[in-house]
Parts: sequence; C-alpha cells; structure tokens
Amino acid sequence: MPTTLELQAEEDKKAGIPIKKGVRVIKSDKKAAPWAVASDTWLLRWARHAAQNYPIVMRSDGVRFLEGAASGIPAFVVGIGPSLDENIEELKAAHRRAIIIATDAALRPLLSKGIIPDIAINFDCQKNQKTLWEGLPAAGIPMLASSCTHPDTIATYPGPLLFYNQWHKKDVFIERLLPYTFPHIGDIPSLGTVGNMGIMLAAKMGCSPIFTAGMDLCYQQNGAGWKYRCTDYHYGPDDMGVLTWAKQVNKTLYDNDDRVRRSFEKKIGTATYRVDPELDAYQECLAGLTDGLHMKIVDCSPGGLLKEYFRNISITQAINESCINEQSQGRTTLYHLASITKNGRKQWEEDRKNGYSY
Repeated sequence: MPTTLELQAEEDKKAGIPIKKGVRVIKSDKKAAPWAVASDTWLLRWARHAAQNYPIVMRSDGVRFLEGAASGIPAFVVGIGPSLDENIEELKAAHRRAIIIATDAALRPLLSKGIIPDIAINFDCQKNQKTLWEGLPAAGIPMLASSCTHPDTIATYPGPLLFYNQWHKKDVFIERLLPYTFPHIGDIPSLGTVGNMGIMLAAKMGCSPIFTAGMDLCYQQNGAGWKYRCTDYHYGPDDMGVLTWAKQVNKTLYDNDDRVRRSFEKKIGTATYRVDPELDAYQECLAGLTDGLHMKIVDCSPGGLLKEYFRNISITQAINESCINEQSQGRTTLYHLASITKNGRKQWEEDRKNGYSY
C-alpha cells in the first residue's frame, strides 16, 4: 500500500512536476551553513503554524481539489516585478479568456485596475503578510494558502480559502508530518517564492500555455536608482471620504532601499541584470527545473530575465495568440470556488466565536 506522500508524489509526476528536486534541505548540524540554520528557524515556524491552523485546514478543500480544474485553458501567473506597471492594463483583455493567478502581493495592483483574478496564492509565513489585506475589499477571490501560513494571515483574509502542503526534498517535517497531518489537501513543490509556486499551481490545474507577467526576478532602473517591485496600492477613503485606490509604499514588507543595498549585477547569457540574493535563488531554482517541466511557459515581463529561458512576448500578443475563446463558466471549477469553499471557513469562524478548538 503506497504512503500518502507517495500518492501525492505520483500525482505531481502525472502533472509533469519534477518532484525529486527541491529548494531547501533542512539540517540540524551545528556546523551547517548559515542558510541551513536559517531554514531550521523557518522549520520551527512552519510546525507551529501548522498546529495552529489545524482546525481550519481540516475543514477546508485543498489544491488536490483543483487538479485538472482548468485543463487546456491558458493562464497568467502575475507577480509584482517592476515591469507590471508597464503592461498591467493589458491583462483586462484576458478576462474570461484565461485563468488569472495572482500572487498575494499582486492582488492590490490588479484590483486597483479593475482586474479580478480567478485565484490568488500565498506562501510566506511571516505575521506581517496580513498587511497585504488591510483595506482590501471583499471580492470573493479564493486564496490558496500554505498549511504553514501564519494564522493572522488566514484570519484576516477577506475571502474563501483553500490550502496546500509545501514540499521539499530531505525535509522530515515536510516529507512526513505535513502529509500525515493534512492528508486530504495535496501539495505543491516549494520553489522559494510565491511566483514560482504560482507556476506550479497553473501546471497542477492543467493550464496551457502558462504566461508569466510581473515575473521579472530582477530590478528595473528607476531614474538614477533601482526598484524591485511594481507600484503598490491601498483602498480607503480619500480627503472627501470617498473610497478609492491610491498609491502607497508598504515598507513593512517591501523596503526598496534595503533591497537595493544588497543587490548586485549578474550576467545571464549576453545580458547583465541587477538581482539580489533572494531573486538570484528564485531564478536559479526555476531555471534548474525547466528541463523537467512538461509545460509550455511563455514570459510576458518586459525587461525581466525569464526571457533568457522562455519565449518573451507582450501580454496582448499572448492573448491574441492563445486566449481566443471566451470560457464558459462551467468549463472550470474556478468560477464557482468562492461558493464551494465558503462553508469550511464559515464553520471555522463560528467555532472560534464559540471557543471551540481541536
């Protein structure tokens, strides 16, 4: 009889995901490299959050429910790279013609332009991730969150939730405890950053082709300086008390000056890009998996470095080439996820009010 982990691994193989490769290797050796010690710190957080999230995760559907949910339908995975400011408006034409997967931080830029994604994905387990939802209007957008996400992020998200187990190689907690604690939700290989995991989600749902927007994985020149993300927005009352979208800087999560201080130049192919240690790791992780991915990825991020690995075209060209037909609402479960998933959260919230816990 195959184990739960083996069954999930087999599902990922069928979806074309090379599950034998991963990003983090957890070590407890005192002589381990600094990055390994840092991973041990994250491991403790993941374990604590998973235990705290047990009531809602056990009541909720997971990424396994989404497998093949949008088979053959094009998808746009939207990150927050600086190039998104240049072409975000073009995504309006993708409505009902492609699945739009937003990374958590891309939700506000998209909503500020009237673009409602079909689903969002969250990965980071920091407590301050909840600042991404402050003032966010309840648009009924389902969020796929890690079972190790910080409980405050889950409690404050104004929409329905699904969950997934993150997966790494040679990680006892991820390999054994998570799949046995939450055997029903399924998993996604962890590729360091939520944008890369959004690509894995699109693959799991059977989307093809998969277009990336705002997935620069490098900095863009900004006058005499540099910027590493697109413009952020906040929804709230203006001077006249009218609710509107306005530009904001969220330094709690995205300190541009601090990132730039750690940045450096890197040559890829014949071009030179400005990256930082995190972006460099994310790029190498995705590039390292490219050979094993049985999916069609096309980059739509002008100025980004993914054009070194994938075909690069504009969002408009991508829509004109591949997003020709409007999809009926019955073609994919994504159009109905909000109503499908709301019951688990509703019961969880009632339990919290009544002081009930597992």
